[in-house]
Amino acid sequence: MLILVFIAYQTSANKEVPVITWANPADIVYGTPLSAIQLNATANTTGTFAYTPDIGVILNAGTNQELSVLFTPDDLVNFEPASKIVTINVLKATPVITWSNPADIIYQTVLSAAQLNAAASTTGTFSYTPTFGTLLNAGLNQELLVLFTPSNENNYYTAEKTVQINVHKATPVITWVNPNDINYGVLLSSTQMNATVNTTGTFTYNPIINTLLKPALAQTLSVSFAPSDPLNWNPASKSVSINVHAVTPIYVKPQSEGTGSGVSWSNAINSIQEAINLFDNYPIIAEIRIAAGTYNGGITVKNGISINGGYTGTDDTRILPFEATSNEELTILDGQNAQRVITQGLAFANPTVFDGLVIRNGNSTAGGGAYLYANATVSNSFIENNTSTNHAGGIYLNQGGTLENCRIYSNFADKFGGAVYCNEGGTVT
Repeated sequence: MLILVFIAYQTSANKEVPVITWANPADIVYGTPLSAIQLNATANTTGTFAYTPDIGVILNAGTNQELSVLFTPDDLVNFEPASKIVTINVLKATPVITWSNPADIIYQTVLSAAQLNAAASTTGTFSYTPTFGTLLNAGLNQELLVLFTPSNENNYYTAEKTVQINVHKATPVITWVNPNDINYGVLLSSTQMNATVNTTGTFTYNPIINTLLKPALAQTLSVSFAPSDPLNWNPASKSVSINVHAVTPIYVKPQSEGTGSGVSWSNAINSIQEAINLFDNYPIIAEIRIAAGTYNGGITVKNGISINGGYTGTDDTRILPFEATSNEELTILDGQNAQRVITQGLAFANPTVFDGLVIRNGNSTAGGGAYLYANATVSNSFIENNTSTNHAGGIYLNQGGTLENCRIYSNFADKFGGAVYCNEGGTVT
């Protein structure tokens, strides 16, 4: 008996081709790894997708780059494997430049890595404007620019960034040390006024050059500096101190000569009181030599001062009143009937001496010619035509004092001592 067996099988011609749905993905930027956002094909049946390139791959920059997928259906009896290709554009990335506004600097600070310190998200080369070593003028919010060229120009654009920097004016550094001590009579000069500075400009000194300082310690000298470039430099100032030592004797003539300092006859001062006042801030045992002539007004003496008259005014030749042959040879202190001629306000630690003078025409309530204390001596002098509305027309000696070899005449007091009044002692010889 013959048995026929029929085997029926479906040919591939009858299998269905899956429909894959997958559109060209949106453009991405270099550095973006492929993900399900781009590799997102779907099919009309279940199965497995195999992508080329695969998820996680980073594509180089470029346009119309192919992405392919191979789809293997779960039901291979009824579906054939299928594939599809799409394209994607990968754009160049823009490097991220990190660069903050630098800290403020002072004029004369050249640009360096402290300011030009940009960093980028990829390797490459930085080009700065202005460049390293540039000296910027002073000014606020000045722009610094960097151009970044990536090493991988296929995948990165060039990039740039600007920041701002403040450049403040510099303060000049004035160099000036305390000058060496000088003696009274030395005029200030470039020896003392010798400040220097680290930029160009103009110095203005106070006191000015050729000033005659009085004797005193630690006297202030100051300088103000105006820079030639005020755009970049601030004005500046500095002070130093100088010691000016007193000298003796001091010379006085009716008319000032030379510098009028009183340190010599050729530079004589014309005021006895000004000569005395030279020692206000530098008291020493000092002598004042006075040339013949008339000096109107009163004087107030200070500790340890000797006032000697009768000098010719050209050298130290001296003619005392008893030796004079004319008034032109006398040193006359004249109160002009308006004030006391000589006043010593208190007893000093060191004696005061008045020698070779004519003390005349003084007027006061006590001691029209002079009011002196115990350690004062008047010698070799004429005391004449002085008046007092109380005691001592000529000389009032308080608690002592000495008159020696003096001619005292034509003095008047309303009460006691027309010539001399001694209160608690005094010596007249």
